[in-house]
Amino acid sequence: MVEYEGPKGRLELTWTNKHMRLLSKLGGGYEWTTPGDYRTSEVRLLHDVETVGKVHGKNDRAQDNLLIRGDALHALTALGNLPEFSKEYTGKVKLAYLDPPFNTGQAFTHYEDALEHSVWLTMMRDRLRQIKDLLAPEGSVWLHLDHVEVHRARVVMDEIFGPDNFVGDISWEKVYSPRMDAKQFSVSQDSILVYSKSPGWRPNPFVIAPNPEQFRHIDEEGRPYRSDPLRKWGKNSARADRQNLWYGIEAPNGETVWPIKPNGTEGNWRWQESTYLERKDEVDWLDKGNGLQPYLRQYADESTTRPPETLWRTADVGHSQEGKAEIKKLFPTGSAFDTPKPERLMERIIYIGSDAGDIVLDCFAGSGTTAAVAHKMDRRWVTVEWEAATIERFTMPRLTRVVDGTDRGGVSTASFREAVGVLPDSVTPQNAYDALRALNAVVASGSIEGTDSDPFKATLKVVRDSLKTQMVTEDRWGGGGGFRVLDVGPSMFTVDDDDVYLSRWAVGDQLGEAVAAQFDFTFEVTPPFAGRRGDVRLAVVDGFVNQEFVDYLLSSLDPGELIEIYATGVDPDAQTYIKQALRGSRLVKIPASIISSYRRANRRSSGLNWFGDHNSEESE
Repeated sequence: MVEYEGPKGRLELTWTNKHMRLLSKLGGGYEWTTPGDYRTSEVRLLHDVETVGKVHGKNDRAQDNLLIRGDALHALTALGNLPEFSKEYTGKVKLAYLDPPFNTGQAFTHYEDALEHSVWLTMMRDRLRQIKDLLAPEGSVWLHLDHVEVHRARVVMDEIFGPDNFVGDISWEKVYSPRMDAKQFSVSQDSILVYSKSPGWRPNPFVIAPNPEQFRHIDEEGRPYRSDPLRKWGKNSARADRQNLWYGIEAPNGETVWPIKPNGTEGNWRWQESTYLERKDEVDWLDKGNGLQPYLRQYADESTTRPPETLWRTADVGHSQEGKAEIKKLFPTGSAFDTPKPERLMERIIYIGSDAGDIVLDCFAGSGTTAAVAHKMDRRWVTVEWEAATIERFTMPRLTRVVDGTDRGGVSTASFREAVGVLPDSVTPQNAYDALRALNAVVASGSIEGTDSDPFKATLKVVRDSLKTQMVTEDRWGGGGGFRVLDVGPSMFTVDDDDVYLSRWAVGDQLGEAVAAQFDFTFEVTPPFAGRRGDVRLAVVDGFVNQEFVDYLLSSLDPGELIEIYATGVDPDAQTYIKQALRGSRLVKIPASIISSYRRANRRSSGLNWFGDHNSEESE
């Protein structure tokens, strides 16, 4: 008989080639490759293209709003590994919103959206892993999907962020009417999966005006309040749920009161007994037909917020057609972007997950809605888009209009209803508008007798005048700020007959900058050095390095400094010499050492026990 040894393994989703990586192809589509492939591991440089509006100086360019043109994999790698950007973004992004291709099999005009399940899952897993490193401890990631992949995506996000960091699954009502040509169900909603970087994440609550009808009591100081039972109700309100919240309380008439529910079952109180004894002066004893019971006062001026909910209606955040209309208004002569989100939807997401000055990241920019709304809401933003046509036709012009103030759509303005006259405190302008519509409908129906009489007409006019409202539009955005456009640089490698060489452009300082990026050096040219990482200096030599040249570089160091030398040609005796001359320094050959470093990094991160070239300088 085989003894049971206990549970093993973990809950996870598997798919074809899960252990592999994906390489985006310039013409569209993806190519499978092994982990550690230099094409997916290389830290690409970010090159300045142009700036729009007010930006920082070149040395502080990482602090600007950034539109990055290139593949998201390389852009996110650069943000997390180039020292000038890493210090601004690693562990600093407050909100990441991803609106990736949905894998619906449809041929969208501006996106490659026909990815096979395993390709899509691998692509999303790799992006989410990169984003996790960029998120602040109090940050969150919002993944916008439809019904095709959302169930699989949630399992993948559980693996990456942990199931305890799942926050919610938001249903956005993306259409305002059903599709009558649907063969089965007319799909009305998209899903937005929300995960936090760390447990205990707290969203920004909505600010609301208390309903005066719910706060009818007035205390001695004139403050409106309502009475809520001290007995807990709803979830976890049974005695069995919290035994320490079941205890008797002495009422003013001397009777002992227990938290018995209206159906006669045993419940519990909101407070522990020690808390009650400390705060019993705050308790009101009221008899609402079931004997004296303890109540707490909830004041109107302390009830001005409510938490976000997971069902978002079109009336509150807009719908897909609203998003298309916003794009059409900006670009009336072009074809509307196929999948734009309304600005009101993005406004709610950004409000809930960030504050003014926080960093918002979107690595599938599309028409630029996330960046546009983040800019209008005084957030810093980074957005990435690879499709050159999309950037040229939509993203770049749209963000330029946001900066110069000519974008008057979306959340640039706000419309609201206000009363023409004075309404009672308990009546909102919307209440008045609805009441007037109902009144006019009843009068028009002819169901009321005597409507032609002068007294009725006079009374009706007074009522109508008192209920009159009007729509008012106010400006919320008039332009300002700016952004910087960056290009993901080309690869420093080229291939000829399966052999990897340095690209022709990788010479001189450009080679030095590229090498510095691969090994976390801050690029700074102070001949004969090309960078610094703490007390380690970087020297990059496009040529042959022997012992004599090593001595020259060592003589240029300050006391306490080490050196790493990367050269296209290396004397093996010089490699041995530098190890003995200055312990902790090294001389290696490029590009072989760079390619090998990618493989070693992947082995460490995967926890595999690999064998081979682990002790060869030449293969580093």
